[in-house]
Amino acid sequence: MNTTKLTDLSYLLKASDDTEFLIKMFVMFRTTVPEIKLLMDIALQKKKYETIYELAHKLKSPISILGMKITKNKIEKIESDTKNKVKYETYHDRIKDIFNDCQIAMEELLVYEKDLI
Repeated sequence: MNTTKLTDLSYLLKASDDTEFLIKMFVMFRTTVPEIKLLMDIALQKKKYETIYELAHKLKSPISILGMKITKNKIEKIESDTKNKVKYETYHDRIKDIFNDCQIAMEELLVYEKDLI
């Protein structure tokens, strides 16, 4: 079993040790990611690459706050490729991989949240 976590909460914990604040951040992530995923799926279907860029950029902030460095790098590559209008054929699988990471992170946050309460 892989015990490596996708999230690294050290930045967030340095910013605040307030349990209520931390839980708010986790809840925000759990609500924001599915919204962005839905919009991203629509943008992919319609081949709206500028929208994909904008949504990837919007996703980068919560990913960064949670210390998801590998996922952040994946997002930055999507941003770069959409901006440069290259590798269209790879977007679907790469974006799916990013949201799989987000799902794992949500599970990690639920465990961490239970430990806080």
